Amino acid sequence: MGQDRESIRRFRAPMARKHGFTLVELLVVIGIIAVLIGILMPALGKARKSANAVACMSNLRQLNIGMISYADANKGFTMPFEETPGNYWHHRLAPYVGDKRYAGDADAAEKIMSRVMLCPEATRSDSLQWGSASTAWHYASGEGVGAYGLNLWLLPKNTSYPQPAGRYWPKLFSAKGGGTEVPIVADSMWVGSWPDNNDVVLPGRYQSGWGYHQDGYFMGRFVIARHGQAINVGFVDGSVRRVPLADLWLLKWHRASQPRQVTLP
Repeated sequence: MGQDRESIRRFRAPMARKHGFTLVELLVVIGIIAVLIGILMPALGKARKSANAVACMSNLRQLNIGMISYADANKGFTMPFEETPGNYWHHRLAPYVGDKRYAGDADAAEKIMSRVMLCPEATRSDSLQWGSASTAWHYASGEGVGAYGLNLWLLPKNTSYPQPAGRYWPKLFSAKGGGTEVPIVADSMWVGSWPDNNDVVLPGRYQSGWGYHQDGYFMGRFVIARHGQAINVGFVDGSVRRVPLADLWLLKWHRASQPRQVTLP
């Protein structure tokens, strides 16, 4: 009888035994997961940045089409340069991008134009500030938040900050001859600028840009490393492309532009 019980105990013991992970096995699994994450994260980061760059180009394409449509409706002329509430270029452009209510509350994030004006690589800001490579500008309460700047040489009707008259493009379509090199709008740390090919190159400012309101420095509003060492630019011919920062000095910003090779320090 005793032998029978011992046989039953031996028979049942393996069935009753529970086997779990040892500490060593758990550490091995955690180590493998950590390695996989380390391998995948850079690839995922690159994929996210690539998707954001495509979305940014889509925004610029919409702004390009909006400006071309505005000029079509106004005998080839662009809007005047104004700083009165609700009358800046992006307010006037909004109806041509499908947002007729934008100017009434341009800070509202859900507005169509608000979304178009924000590059996915730039964080929206509720405080009033200059932008940067990674943040949007916000120049006045209620006037809008954005990550793009206009080539203000396309707005010849300017009494607020007049520039040399011979440099302005008199009409949008007068720039079409150099359309593949004449920017309309681009990634920027401010709402607009008057770049010149002789503008200075400052070292170590590719995250913040340089936003001085001064001749000789206006190019710096576009010199931000938002998409690598480059920005996205929309042109008068309707095209959009990625432009390396040093190549911004090669573009035809105004009628008297003389392309210049520069080396970024």
